[in-house]
Amino acid sequence: MLLTMCIIVTVSLILLILLLLQNKKDRVLFMELVQRMEQLELTTPHQFDKLSQEFIHHMNQQLTETKKTISQQLKDDLHTYLTYDQLRQNEWKQLIENQRNQRTKLQYLESALNKFPDHRDFFEEYMELLKDTLKNATDRAKPTIIEKMNHTSRIFFDHCRAEDASFAQQVKDETIRLGHEFMKEFNLKQERNLQAQVNKLNKFVLNSKENMEKIEKLDESINKDALKKYPYLLQQYQMITKKLAAEIMEKPSEEKIQTYNLKAVEAFKRAHEYFKDNESTVKTGLTLREVIKELGGWKLQYLTQPTQIYYQNIYSEIFSKLDANIKPEMTERILKAPTKEM
Repeated sequence: MLLTMCIIVTVSLILLILLLLQNKKDRVLFMELVQRMEQLELTTPHQFDKLSQEFIHHMNQQLTETKKTISQQLKDDLHTYLTYDQLRQNEWKQLIENQRNQRTKLQYLESALNKFPDHRDFFEEYMELLKDTLKNATDRAKPTIIEKMNHTSRIFFDHCRAEDASFAQQVKDETIRLGHEFMKEFNLKQERNLQAQVNKLNKFVLNSKENMEKIEKLDESINKDALKKYPYLLQQYQMITKKLAAEIMEKPSEEKIQTYNLKAVEAFKRAHEYFKDNESTVKTGLTLREVIKELGGWKLQYLTQPTQIYYQNIYSEIFSKLDANIKPEMTERILKAPTKEM
């Protein structure tokens, strides 16, 4: 029984080896061994042992040859892959060298680095082009360029070969330093610009009546978020705007007051005439809104005494003739009417 099981296992191993064999002669040899092993039940243990040793010898010999073949095939495949990869790199290198437009060249180099992130030649050329672009770039474009340099140097450092690690570290540190210098310079320019704007705003506010339009335009142009980075400038700005608000709240000129009163008198007159022509509908509240439109919203503190007397007469006459249930409505709507500015 034990002998039979050994035969079955051995035969199974032989069949597995046969699947790996490509040489026809070896296949025939092992098939003969299989046939002989199938008859072992009729042989003696001594004969089985001899045949097993013969099989092991042939199997070891074949495994050695198979191992050599597989190893050589792997080497050939690796060589083919590396050769193909080198060909692709050379194609991109040629394409980049033939490009004269700097912007397009940068795009080609970006694409090449995406495919070969450890390629030092592509990396160095790309970084040099970005540095040249940075020299003539606007302040708005510079942060984007520096961000690209930082990102690319980080990627190259993460993927580079060991022999390029020191170089990659050096370039990465340099781009970080470059970014810090730019931000320092940018903040200094921004601070100086804000200081000039605040000083100019202060001059306009000193004569706000003549410069109100200039004040509004200048105030809109000031970056309020940037001001928060400079507490002393923010404090100056707040003091200036507070001063401006105080001046605006001051009593208007005599000319403005006179014009305001003339407009009010005309409005009161229109309200009175409308009421006389439409008394029946105003009394019931149906067309009350036309009267409210003329009488409501006036700043009484700017109305002169004659204007106020005229207003009170008109208001009293109309109010006295309203239906009882409409009088509270008129009072409420007069109080809520939109303010009429000067």
